[in-house]
Amino acid sequence: MYAIIENGIITSITSDAEHPCAENETLLPAPADLSAENASEWILQGGQLVRDPVRQLNNARALRIGQIKGQASASIDALGWRLERAREQDAMAIPGERVADILAAREAIRRASNRTEAAVLAAETLEEIAAITLEITDDDTVRPAAITREQFLARFTQEEIGAILTAAKANVALEAFVLRLTTASYISVCDAATQAGVQALEIAGLLSSGRAEQILALTE
Repeated sequence: MYAIIENGIITSITSDAEHPCAENETLLPAPADLSAENASEWILQGGQLVRDPVRQLNNARALRIGQIKGQASASIDALGWRLERAREQDAMAIPGERVADILAAREAIRRASNRTEAAVLAAETLEEIAAITLEITDDDTVRPAAITREQFLARFTQEEIGAILTAAKANVALEAFVLRLTTASYISVCDAATQAGVQALEIAGLLSSGRAEQILALTE
């Protein structure tokens, strides 16, 4: 095999020892480990082709990051049918997987991919790069802030609900908050209005001390 070099850069590889070179081209015997995939890692030095360790490392990083992105994309796509089913079950009010849980799983994959890609960029040897794999850890796990109306209302005791409904009959603002809770499909415990409303219930004495924090806790 021979490397066709132009301005010190390998432009292609040929098996033709008689390859006609253009004015700016040079034909040199290719090292045994030179290939089309790693041609960009080689430089012309003293009339010889030598492998540049910096270019080799950068090429390995790019290759590994591409593989990681591909794995992450495939894992996210694999959850597509479950997400579609969850949305359909939700529309029909059929018990099943929660849309928020599947979306959280997809987000965890994205976070794991970003973290792993950063680790590849920080790796300083080919061995370190080869050892890095895409794995989802606890740090990548997302706890959805949105829960169904039924799940949110289940966080209140029957006594609390009774007290709130009774108080709402004489308080327009509280009545509006109750109406919002009872008509929403999903409720975000991180939403400012939801947090203010639940905290107001505790301030008004309709919830005991500390209950607002419990009710607004992120899902496990």
